[in-house]
Amino acid sequence: CGHALGSPAWQLRLLTDKVTWTGSESDILEEPLSDIVEGKPLFGRRSPLFCSSACHDEHERILGPLRTRRAAAQRFARNARKIQCAFYMLAMKLICWCLAEAKKRPSAEAAAPLQALCRRPYWDAVDMPPEIDVESFKRKLAKEAEISRQLALKALGGRDALPSDWDFLDETGYANLIGALCCN
Repeated sequence: CGHALGSPAWQLRLLTDKVTWTGSESDILEEPLSDIVEGKPLFGRRSPLFCSSACHDEHERILGPLRTRRAAAQRFARNARKIQCAFYMLAMKLICWCLAEAKKRPSAEAAAPLQALCRRPYWDAVDMPPEIDVESFKRKLAKEAEISRQLALKALGGRDALPSDWDFLDETGYANLIGALCCN
Protein backbone atom coordinates (compact mmCIF):
# COMPACT_ATOMS: atom_id res chain seq x y z
CA CYS A 1 0.00 0.00 0.00
CA GLY A 2 2.96 2.38 0.47
CA HIS A 3 1.46 4.06 3.51
CA ALA A 4 2.85 4.43 6.97
CA LEU A 5 0.77 2.95 9.75
CA GLY A 6 -1.57 5.33 11.48
CA SER A 7 -3.06 8.55 10.22
CA PRO A 8 -1.74 12.04 9.46
CA ALA A 9 -3.00 13.19 12.85
CA TRP A 10 -1.16 10.31 14.55
CA GLN A 11 2.00 10.90 12.49
CA LEU A 12 1.86 14.66 13.23
CA ARG A 13 1.64 13.86 16.92
CA LEU A 14 4.78 11.72 16.54
CA LEU A 15 6.60 14.34 14.47
CA THR A 16 5.85 17.14 16.90
CA ASP A 17 6.34 15.05 20.05
CA LYS A 18 2.90 16.10 21.28
CA VAL A 19 0.54 13.69 22.95
CA THR A 20 -2.42 15.63 21.62
CA TRP A 21 -2.25 17.58 18.41
CA THR A 22 -4.34 20.75 18.42
CA GLY A 23 -4.95 20.79 14.66
CA SER A 24 -8.19 19.81 12.99
CA GLU A 25 -9.10 16.13 13.29
CA SER A 26 -10.85 16.16 9.90
CA ASP A 27 -11.35 13.03 7.80
CA ILE A 28 -8.29 13.75 5.64
CA LEU A 29 -6.08 13.77 8.71
CA GLU A 30 -7.37 10.37 9.74
CA GLU A 31 -6.49 8.72 6.40
CA PRO A 32 -3.16 6.85 6.05
CA LEU A 33 -0.11 9.06 5.52
CA SER A 34 3.44 8.13 4.54
CA ASP A 35 6.70 9.74 5.47
CA ILE A 36 10.21 9.29 4.13
CA VAL A 37 12.35 6.59 5.72
CA GLU A 38 15.77 4.97 5.18
CA GLY A 39 18.26 5.88 7.79
CA LYS A 40 17.11 9.25 9.08
CA PRO A 41 13.52 10.14 8.28
CA LEU A 42 13.09 13.06 5.90
CA PHE A 43 10.22 14.96 7.47
CA GLY A 44 10.77 14.25 11.14
CA ARG A 45 12.85 12.65 13.83
CA ARG A 46 10.99 9.35 13.97
CA SER A 47 10.55 6.83 11.18
CA PRO A 48 7.00 5.75 10.36
CA LEU A 49 6.09 2.09 10.62
CA PHE A 50 5.13 0.00 7.60
CA CYS A 51 3.01 -3.13 7.40
CA SER A 52 5.45 -5.04 5.15
CA SER A 53 8.64 -4.78 3.13
CA ALA A 54 6.53 -4.53 -0.05
CA CYS A 55 4.74 -1.57 1.49
CA HIS A 56 8.08 0.04 2.35
CA ASP A 57 9.37 -0.59 -1.20
CA GLU A 58 6.33 1.11 -2.73
CA HIS A 59 6.84 4.03 -0.40
CA GLU A 60 10.47 4.29 -1.52
CA ARG A 61 9.46 4.16 -5.20
CA ILE A 62 7.17 7.12 -4.70
CA LEU A 63 8.92 9.32 -2.13
CA GLY A 64 12.53 8.14 -2.13
CA PRO A 65 13.60 10.64 -4.83
CA LEU A 66 12.94 13.52 -2.40
CA ARG A 67 15.95 12.31 -0.43
CA THR A 68 18.28 13.75 -3.10
CA ARG A 69 17.19 17.22 -1.96
CA ARG A 70 16.65 16.37 1.71
CA ALA A 71 17.21 19.91 3.08
CA ALA A 72 14.76 21.42 0.58
CA ALA A 73 12.16 18.73 1.34
CA GLN A 74 12.56 19.36 5.06
CA ARG A 75 12.08 23.13 4.54
CA PHE A 76 8.89 22.35 2.60
CA ALA A 77 7.60 20.09 5.41
CA ARG A 78 8.52 22.58 8.16
CA ASN A 79 6.62 25.31 6.31
CA ALA A 80 3.54 23.07 5.93
CA ARG A 81 3.59 22.23 9.64
CA LYS A 82 4.16 25.88 10.63
CA ILE A 83 1.13 26.98 8.59
CA GLN A 84 -0.78 23.86 9.73
CA CYS A 85 -1.92 23.02 6.22
CA ALA A 86 -2.07 19.26 5.64
CA PHE A 87 -3.00 19.91 2.01
CA TYR A 88 0.55 21.06 1.17
CA MET A 89 2.02 17.76 2.36
CA LEU A 90 -0.71 15.80 0.63
CA ALA A 91 -0.10 17.70 -2.63
CA MET A 92 3.63 16.94 -2.47
CA LYS A 93 2.98 13.27 -1.90
CA LEU A 94 0.47 13.10 -4.75
CA ILE A 95 2.85 14.89 -7.13
CA CYS A 96 5.57 12.40 -6.13
CA TRP A 97 3.15 9.55 -6.80
CA CYS A 98 2.38 10.95 -10.27
CA LEU A 99 6.10 11.31 -10.99
CA ALA A 100 6.70 7.68 -10.00
CA GLU A 101 3.77 6.56 -12.15
CA ALA A 102 5.06 8.60 -15.11
CA LYS A 103 8.11 6.33 -15.16
CA LYS A 104 5.79 3.39 -15.91
CA ARG A 105 3.24 4.97 -18.27
CA PRO A 106 2.58 8.13 -20.32
CA SER A 107 2.71 11.34 -18.27
CA ALA A 108 -0.85 12.39 -19.15
CA GLU A 109 -2.16 9.03 -17.96
CA ALA A 110 -0.10 9.22 -14.76
CA ALA A 111 -1.41 12.71 -13.97
CA ALA A 112 -5.04 11.98 -14.88
CA PRO A 113 -6.22 11.31 -11.31
CA LEU A 114 -5.01 14.74 -10.15
CA GLN A 115 -6.16 16.50 -13.31
CA ALA A 116 -9.67 15.10 -12.76
CA LEU A 117 -10.08 16.75 -9.38
CA CYS A 118 -12.41 19.71 -8.99
CA ARG A 119 -10.10 22.69 -9.48
CA ARG A 120 -10.39 26.11 -7.96
CA PRO A 121 -7.83 28.21 -6.09
CA TYR A 122 -7.19 27.23 -2.49
CA TRP A 123 -8.22 30.63 -1.15
CA ASP A 124 -11.62 30.25 -2.85
CA ALA A 125 -12.10 26.67 -1.60
CA VAL A 126 -11.27 27.07 2.09
CA ASP A 127 -13.96 27.84 4.65
CA MET A 128 -13.53 31.41 5.86
CA PRO A 129 -13.41 32.07 9.58
CA PRO A 130 -16.33 34.15 10.86
CA GLU A 131 -15.86 37.90 11.31
CA ILE A 132 -12.74 38.23 9.18
CA ASP A 133 -11.77 40.51 6.32
CA VAL A 134 -12.26 37.96 3.53
CA GLU A 135 -10.06 39.69 0.93
CA SER A 136 -7.21 40.11 3.39
CA PHE A 137 -7.50 36.45 4.44
CA LYS A 138 -7.52 35.31 0.80
CA ARG A 139 -4.35 37.34 0.13
CA LYS A 140 -2.72 35.69 3.16
CA LEU A 141 -3.66 32.21 1.89
CA ALA A 142 -2.44 33.06 -1.62
CA LYS A 143 0.91 34.22 -0.21
CA GLU A 144 1.24 31.07 1.90
CA ALA A 145 0.38 28.88 -1.11
CA GLU A 146 3.00 30.64 -3.24
CA ILE A 147 5.66 30.13 -0.56
CA SER A 148 4.71 26.45 -0.38
CA ARG A 149 4.87 26.18 -4.18
CA GLN A 150 8.34 27.71 -4.28
CA LEU A 151 9.52 25.30 -1.57
CA ALA A 152 7.93 22.37 -3.43
CA LEU A 153 9.76 23.39 -6.60
CA LYS A 154 13.07 23.32 -4.75
CA ALA A 155 12.29 19.99 -3.10
CA LEU A 156 11.38 18.37 -6.42
CA GLY A 157 14.27 19.81 -8.39
CA GLY A 158 12.58 22.69 -10.22
CA ARG A 159 9.83 23.00 -12.80
CA ASP A 160 11.80 20.86 -15.24
CA ALA A 161 11.40 17.87 -12.89
CA LEU A 162 7.77 17.56 -14.00
CA PRO A 163 6.60 16.68 -17.50
CA SER A 164 5.85 19.77 -19.57
CA ASP A 165 2.14 18.92 -19.84
CA TRP A 166 1.66 19.06 -16.03
CA ASP A 167 0.73 22.31 -14.34
CA PHE A 168 0.95 21.14 -10.72
CA LEU A 169 3.90 23.41 -9.91
CA ASP A 170 2.84 26.40 -11.98
CA GLU A 171 1.44 29.24 -9.86
CA THR A 172 -2.19 28.69 -10.86
CA GLY A 173 -1.90 24.90 -11.09
CA TYR A 174 -0.53 24.53 -7.56
CA ALA A 175 -3.20 26.83 -6.10
CA ASN A 176 -5.85 24.80 -7.92
CA LEU A 177 -4.41 21.48 -6.75
CA ILE A 178 -4.43 22.66 -3.14
CA GLY A 179 -7.99 23.95 -3.61
CA ALA A 180 -9.05 20.61 -5.10
CA LEU A 181 -7.61 18.75 -2.14
CA CYS A 182 -9.40 21.12 0.20
CA CYS A 183 -12.72 20.48 -1.59
CA ASN A 184 -12.44 16.73 -2.07
